[in-house]
Amino acid sequence: MANESKNEPQVEPFDSEHTHFEEALEDVVDEVVDDTALLSNALGGWRGMVDSGLPSITFLLAYLGSSHNLKLSIEVALVTGVVLTVERIARKKSLQQVLSGGLGLAVSAYITSRSGQAQNFFLPGILTNLGYFVVCLASMLFKRPVLGYVISGLKGQTTSWVKDPAMYRLYSTVTLLWVFVFGLRVGIMLPLYLAGAVAALGVVKLVLGWPLYLLGIYATVRVLKGSSSVGEENLKQGSFLIRGRNK
Repeated sequence: MANESKNEPQVEPFDSEHTHFEEALEDVVDEVVDDTALLSNALGGWRGMVDSGLPSITFLLAYLGSSHNLKLSIEVALVTGVVLTVERIARKKSLQQVLSGGLGLAVSAYITSRSGQAQNFFLPGILTNLGYFVVCLASMLFKRPVLGYVISGLKGQTTSWVKDPAMYRLYSTVTLLWVFVFGLRVGIMLPLYLAGAVAALGVVKLVLGWPLYLLGIYATVRVLKGSSSVGEENLKQGSFLIRGRNK
């Protein structure tokens, strides 16, 4: 009897494996939190998104309120951009969104002033979104979803996800989501630009600007959470198997 007792296989205590399960579950939750924060920071938060759109709003308001005075409208937009930059410097906040928006504003102002056509103020934004659309769509056609490289790169991870079917599908879904976001903006704004509909362009740019990006961020987070929920369910099933084995 003593020998049989010594030869019995040792079963790892349930508490130990339950601890492993809890740690794995925490990793899944932390992953979702990190992804959400990453996407939010990429847009500079609520304030960053609002600031990046203000110059376009002031341009449109000045243009419509001054009987289409193009020179005045450009000056108002430029002053708005400068004020936003100075204000963020004074508050020691990130200049990521303001500076990137400032570069686009400078290009828009230059093209508009040289051409004398108000709709050209929105041309750089249309071309930028067209570029993003082409890159995202091409990455899907070549089966290398670009958002996978972007997100994994920002998180300091390797590209091993390419060989992981589940992660590949996840990043493919996210990339297709942003193909839709960029394609929607271009599909609506380009015809308005060609028609010279300045007022409509301004309104559409406002609606399809940071509000659409927020919607895209929300949908992206939902996709990430959905993937994590599957992971949590698998972990729970693993926990039930552990419980059954140790009974």
